[in-house]
Amino acid sequence: MHFRTIPILLTVAVLLAGCGKEAAIHDTSTKVNTHKEDLQSAKDAPAGDTKELSGKYKIEGTENTFYVVNTDKLSLVESGTYTFDGESNITIQYDNNSPVTYAIEENEQGFNLTVKEQSILLPLEYMEGTDGLMSSKPFDGVYGVVNGGPGYVFYEDGRIEVVTTHDATVTDKKISFGGLEYKWKAKKGKILFYDKGDKKQKTPAITMVPA
Repeated sequence: MHFRTIPILLTVAVLLAGCGKEAAIHDTSTKVNTHKEDLQSAKDAPAGDTKELSGKYKIEGTENTFYVVNTDKLSLVESGTYTFDGESNITIQYDNNSPVTYAIEENEQGFNLTVKEQSILLPLEYMEGTDGLMSSKPFDGVYGVVNGGPGYVFYEDGRIEVVTTHDATVTDKKISFGGLEYKWKAKKGKILFYDKGDKKQKTPAITMVPA
């Protein structure tokens, strides 16, 4: 089995941590926030078509990541879990990937989640629900990447869902989104994505099945 995740969609990093104090409430009055609506819309999408590139798919071999494709938009939803360690760190794990621990730092805009040894920086700002990144315990709240990007939806039971939405162009042979372009074809009940320069199309970059 061969599959590879779409690079630009993998926002591997995620959110918060606790330091035992009450979380500050950041102003949300001027922020555009459709993350929960985008997430629900993606979940409600019909199962992917096996002949046309339309609907909801998952990467073959995964369970907690799915894509929704239509003529002008592509959405990615990643599901996982998160925990705090009481030392201003948050650990997030998606699907079968290894858990990653991020340090949480609060600033004027919101929070920076960092993995310094890997030069990872994820700037998040509070959107709605509980502003709980510094609360050291699971919460129900929504954060977004500063200046636009994925939405991070945290749940009080320790789950997290990340929704990323891109404008997309889909034709009968190609799909482009987020600065990327793939060739695609339907084969034996699956949708296969190939790198733009792959003329022989022997090994798909991504193999998707209806979800």
